Amino acid sequence: MNKLIFTSAQPYQLEEIFVMYTKAIQEMNANKIYQWDERYPDKEILAEDISKQEMTVVLQGTEMVAAYVLNQECDEEYKNGKWKDSDAKYYIIHRLCVNPKFQNQGIARQVMLHIEKELKQQGIECIRLDAFTENPYALKLYQSLGYEITGYVEWRKGRFCLMEKILGCTSEDKVAIVCCSNGQAITYKEKIKRLQDTITQIGLVPVMGEFVYEKDSVFSGSAQQRAESLMKFYLDNEIKAIFDISGGDIANEILPYLDFDVIAESKKLFWGYSDLTTIINAIYAKTGKESVLYQVRNLIYDDAENQISNFRNTVMNGTNDLFDFKYSFVQKEEMYGTVIGGNIRCLLKLAGTEYWPNMNRKILLLEAYGGIVPQMVTYLNQLSQMGVFKKISGILLGTFTKMESENSTPTMIELVKRYAGTEIPIACTNEIGHGTNSKGIVIGKDIQLVRRNL
Repeated sequence: MNKLIFTSAQPYQLEEIFVMYTKAIQEMNANKIYQWDERYPDKEILAEDISKQEMTVVLQGTEMVAAYVLNQECDEEYKNGKWKDSDAKYYIIHRLCVNPKFQNQGIARQVMLHIEKELKQQGIECIRLDAFTENPYALKLYQSLGYEITGYVEWRKGRFCLMEKILGCTSEDKVAIVCCSNGQAITYKEKIKRLQDTITQIGLVPVMGEFVYEKDSVFSGSAQQRAESLMKFYLDNEIKAIFDISGGDIANEILPYLDFDVIAESKKLFWGYSDLTTIINAIYAKTGKESVLYQVRNLIYDDAENQISNFRNTVMNGTNDLFDFKYSFVQKEEMYGTVIGGNIRCLLKLAGTEYWPNMNRKILLLEAYGGIVPQMVTYLNQLSQMGVFKKISGILLGTFTKMESENSTPTMIELVKRYAGTEIPIACTNEIGHGTNSKGIVIGKDIQLVRRNL
């Protein structure tokens, strides 16, 4: 495939552009997608796009393969969108069109990735657009690239989704490495150096926190010191994301020292897993902000090749690869809600505290590394006695490493059905948990899971 060339549309190209849009409309009509017609976008609209220098044409050799408009203009109905950050620097994509001759060749995806790269380099924080609800091809493309539906509008041709994507990191962005739970053993220094090198090769600049390695028993520093180290990175505008590489038992002791007002105002994501379930859910409970349940050390373990690819595509290119997990239903057929939870043992450390998240209409994610049947029975009964199973809209089960390795019976699925009841939707996945092949999941994000017919 020849390289795509992006260039500002010129007046002399109007006729060729109009012909391309006309053919695209004919192709959509043939596929029963009645999104555009002779009224929109007409030649006058396209001419205005060109005169404002807002239209880009995409060439492959001498042939025009696509065109799009990029500006900050939108219809009044865009106010219906629940935009994540109303103050963010944004651009809106309009009238993206691929020449039918070049469709089904990945052109639209390449164009979108080019737009994202260019805007990130300009310091733009997010992209917004609208997509016709009866155009499954466009919706699939945008959602695969990480665009999220923020609302709906009704226009002349029907219902449209309002969609938004917060742009990820760019090359040479700085990211923080912290340990809020147990300090890392000194013997891990070589592995952590390898992790730093891997992150650097991906294109980011890792900045190590002051308290990473064990100094006194499991402590890399006092609770206050570890909290202050974390907050230092939240306050540093050069840091674009924070990755916690620890696990263990002591993360919850830093919670009283965190400044949740600062965290609420920050646009950077906190990443961690296992014992960091406490911090991740506390952030959501106190601020409503999203965090990522994922262990970045997976980049250097057994499944490193896939992990690096998924991580790079998601963090650098903004795709959904790292968060696209397979699942199956074991009870009911659908669930919708905001994801909370994580490691079941660590989540329950928050019970009875101000950091416990509101459970109403949530999808409760549960996974574990250690523990077998007696421990799981304890945890599930505590959740039941707290009334959690009567409030949530569904349960997503990740992996339960020790139970699965020992082939424990009853299984975790059987135990959850026993204590959560038969009316609650339950799905399971082997792609979220403590495995080196585990994917990430965004805690605090709304998701919908639906039974897939195989």
